[in-house]
Amino acid sequence: EAMAKFPDAPPMNRAVSEGRAYMIYTSGSTGKPKGVVQSHRSLRALVAWRMAKFGIAADSVHAEHASFSFDTSLNDLITPLAAGGILHIIPEEMRRDMAGMKDYFAQNHVNGITLSTQIGMAMVNQYPDMPLRYLMMGGEKMLPCKKTKIRLINEYGPTEFTVCASYHVVEQDKEANIPIGRPVPNTYSFICDSYGHLLPQGMAGELCLAGSQIAEGYWKKPELTAKSFVECSFLPGQKMYRTGDLARYNEDGELEYLGRIDTQVKLRGFRIEMGEIENRAAQFAGIEYVAAAVKKEQLILYYTSAKDAQIDAGELRSFLEKTLTEYMVPTVYMPLSAMPMTPSGKIDRKALPEPDISLARAVYEAPCAAFEQVLGLEAGSVGRNDDFFLLGGSSIKAMLVISGERIEGLSTRTIFKHKTPRRIAEAMSGASAVDLDGYEKMARARAVPATSGQLSMIDYQFTNVNSVMHNLPAFYRFDEELDAERLAAAVDRAAKQHPALSTVFDIDAEGVIVQRMVPDVLKKTVVEHVSPEELKALSDSLMQPFHIFRHPLFRARVFRCDDGVYLFMDMHHTISDGVSQGILMEDIARAYRQEKLEPDYYYSYVLKEYENQGTEEYKEAERYFDRLLSGRDWCIIPTPDFDSWGTEAGAESFQGIVSLSEMSRAEERLGVSRNILAIAAAMLALREYCKRDEIRIDYINNNRTDAYLQHTVGLVFKI
Repeated sequence: EAMAKFPDAPPMNRAVSEGRAYMIYTSGSTGKPKGVVQSHRSLRALVAWRMAKFGIAADSVHAEHASFSFDTSLNDLITPLAAGGILHIIPEEMRRDMAGMKDYFAQNHVNGITLSTQIGMAMVNQYPDMPLRYLMMGGEKMLPCKKTKIRLINEYGPTEFTVCASYHVVEQDKEANIPIGRPVPNTYSFICDSYGHLLPQGMAGELCLAGSQIAEGYWKKPELTAKSFVECSFLPGQKMYRTGDLARYNEDGELEYLGRIDTQVKLRGFRIEMGEIENRAAQFAGIEYVAAAVKKEQLILYYTSAKDAQIDAGELRSFLEKTLTEYMVPTVYMPLSAMPMTPSGKIDRKALPEPDISLARAVYEAPCAAFEQVLGLEAGSVGRNDDFFLLGGSSIKAMLVISGERIEGLSTRTIFKHKTPRRIAEAMSGASAVDLDGYEKMARARAVPATSGQLSMIDYQFTNVNSVMHNLPAFYRFDEELDAERLAAAVDRAAKQHPALSTVFDIDAEGVIVQRMVPDVLKKTVVEHVSPEELKALSDSLMQPFHIFRHPLFRARVFRCDDGVYLFMDMHHTISDGVSQGILMEDIARAYRQEKLEPDYYYSYVLKEYENQGTEEYKEAERYFDRLLSGRDWCIIPTPDFDSWGTEAGAESFQGIVSLSEMSRAEERLGVSRNILAIAAAMLALREYCKRDEIRIDYINNNRTDAYLQHTVGLVFKI
């Protein structure tokens, strides 16, 4: 009617850049619908770059496949019309008919369309000769398809960022792991940690988006808007949308989608990213669709195979073991005839079937008592083919196996790598036998360079000659019935059994600080008869500084007094650690009872450590940690006055005491050890104290992971 009255009037456009263009409801991962409000500015930005990048013009013919209730529909609904092209709306009854759609494209000369990833891949694999110029896909992980002349574009974008935030044109001849590409023009894709700080290339974190296509927020949900649309500290004055998606920048500077952060799970103490597993599994030949999930305390991999493809679960597992971290390798593999899908064409993870856990157990053969005892399982229930970690094993329990069995050559590394009793036995029998006694004899006869841990203490002791900071004293009282002479002899026998206690440090001709065993360096322990008054006077002077070079670093004294027998021992930290003290006391008790003492391979350990430092594997690990830790402004905290053990800042008391029962419940609830809880608490406290988000903590590991080290006295721990 208006056009009839004013036929010559120019068309009116009341749209303004900041005006609202549309609102689409999305539930995202929460299942609670929320309206996303977008402006004309954001929509125009999307349309402008698509037209320019993909050559969408007046001769373009697009087809609309997505439902209008999904923001993906805007790709084909708005862009071709804005360019003056032609748009076809695919009939509802044809949207699931791939053959019908292929014929429709040919009949109507359609040259461009956007499809969900699953439908798009199925169409390309079924009809690679479709008459399309370009096919855009998004919504799921894209896998390699059949070779086609169609230009395939992998897109990523949430509704809150106007359909598409990044894109990648697939290189069909060489890509196995297809990324989601680079940010679209005038936008930014940041990978952030939980505090909103940028993460370096290669590290996984939350994908956050900023730029011209960001939405206004959620309709009438100010609290949710404020939580998801936050101030961008990298772009002052601009907002940043937190997607809740896990991603990283790869070596080529392109984004890789790793899944939802809320699909991260914790299993046996490890944080597992499902997208990482799915990305790798998707590269296995014959895989069509793949999904990872944790059910019944097992990591499950569901998969469907491409037409005519036969997938062997064992080969698939071996393929994953080559590149995935140990704890990320699925334990149960479930082939499906079809992957459950949502109406929007995404994998319906809630509809994945319950797994058959029996698939995780191998064919039973001969029981393994060592695993049964440590895992607390019924006798005869664990077979030679059962996986130690599937049955509840952990690094601590692996160490208990080693400690209990004391099998030469067995280590936690062997258990972690081979897992089942059969494979562990095969690996150990196939390995070249090491003559530990011969190697130890050779090592004791030479001077071995001091370790880095020893050098740090030697340096301190050399400049603080009167310090007793690195002394490890112990004072024991026994009942008066104990035979003091027999105890003194037992101390000498036990001490001579451990070569570290007969070690002295020296400087060789090239100026290198070395350690060597001097068998007769230790003085004989004699019994001293003293009165209670004399013993009390002596007790304040027993601990004395050690001379660090060319002198013994272990001393012992036995006192006979009216009220009992006393044993004082002291050793320098360079030749001992906390675990060593317990080992030595056990051996003194055995020697007193005139029992056999186990051999000590301390010099085998220090020589192997020294030799390993020359390997390329060691150097590569050293370079890795240098790159990881360098260039950071680490905070400095007040250090103790080691002579007085006072601190510069003093102690601060607080009431937040955690009971042992609360700690135990937390350990059970979180599936972590008490050490991990303590370290986490220390890091949180230091973060508050230093006002820093990057905290470096060095902590000690006793390092006795090999069976031959279980009875070793010496500085064996690792920092």
